[in-house]
Amino acid sequence: MPRVSVIIATYNWSEALRCALRSLQLQTFTDFEVLVVGDACTDDSADVVAGFADPRFRWMNRERNAGGQWAPNNDGISEAAGEFIAYLGHDDLWYPTHLESLVRAADANRADVACAIAMMYGPPETGVRAVCGVFRDGAMDASQFVVPSSLMHTRTLIERIGPWRDPDGLQMPTDCELVRRAFESGARFVATDELTVFKFNAAWRRDAYGRRRTDEQRELLAKIESGVDFRTGELIGLVRAFVSNRTIEIRMPVADEATAGAMRSTRTFKGARASGQTIEPLRLARLFTLADQPPSLEWYAPQGMDGLESYRWSGPSNRSMLRFPASLAGTTDIRVHVVGVADPDRLEALEIEVDGTPVGHAISTNPDGSHTVRFRAESPTPSGNAVSIQFKVEGTTPPAKDPDRRPRGIAVASVEFVPINSR
Repeated sequence: MPRVSVIIATYNWSEALRCALRSLQLQTFTDFEVLVVGDACTDDSADVVAGFADPRFRWMNRERNAGGQWAPNNDGISEAAGEFIAYLGHDDLWYPTHLESLVRAADANRADVACAIAMMYGPPETGVRAVCGVFRDGAMDASQFVVPSSLMHTRTLIERIGPWRDPDGLQMPTDCELVRRAFESGARFVATDELTVFKFNAAWRRDAYGRRRTDEQRELLAKIESGVDFRTGELIGLVRAFVSNRTIEIRMPVADEATAGAMRSTRTFKGARASGQTIEPLRLARLFTLADQPPSLEWYAPQGMDGLESYRWSGPSNRSMLRFPASLAGTTDIRVHVVGVADPDRLEALEIEVDGTPVGHAISTNPDGSHTVRFRAESPTPSGNAVSIQFKVEGTTPPAKDPDRRPRGIAVASVEFVPINSR
């Protein structure tokens, strides 16, 4: 009987899964089994698992897609034989001493839950990093959250508090709800205080499940396979992100953040589930605000001041996209109302794409000091897609004299589409 059962919930991302499994093979603690549970996968994930020819790796595939990790995790738990249950996200990686440090900490403290330090990476163009698994004042409290890839808990904990729950019936993400339920049950949490988890958060990457890129995972896996301990450099990167205002606090969501609408928006952003929006051809002039754009590392929350209309700053990413529930039917003039620029010298270097095609633009300054950016889309939006506009601002670090230290580019209030034939 293995001491640890590792569960990997996966859906049609076999190349990321390959990297995760390789990081498992490199573990210094070897008394484990791996249950890879597909959420009704239709790709070659089963072949990837079989290709490792590792007797500890077992493939399972659900008949129906549940749309999230909760059901595959429960399926894995039902088949698990280990004393402990650990989770590895299919697009995350473990350092070789991860399981060793978790088991050591759990045994030494008779803990129900052991937590490793997890480094979370924003897309490279953002420079964003975050960390979780470091307990405030050395102890877990109700405000803290730990990502599943850093968690290991006893089997008996699930027997006591119940399984993972369907997020459609929750007011917060299912992983947050599990951690909160464990804490409220009186479970004993212990931290390893070792960085052993590397997470490439899909919720921070637009269309992550559509693009399925693995260059970040492969680059970090190469560092792991080199045998050189590179973690000091990663921690220095975290400090650099902190002094550059490019870190995010990882905590348990509060009531106004953890809403069903916010969770649906996040799933849509990362391409895990269709938005359900009706997309109609845009045949008449229409003005859109940015209020309904999903939360991301591309745009800050809406704000307004001095009687101005609501607007949103781009950033911390230097590439920020807007999508609206409409498609262009033909040649269309587009006017973007820019009410602020972090660094005026960079406005002229602004680059714009419409539906993935670069376009030229003209900038005019309005009497109130705001700007209008005008450009034209010559082609219809690809069938079935929502129109998208991407802005690229070279450098989002504000000037030293700017009291607003957030990395940001342009503040956009609205976007107007004017079909040529509507004039």
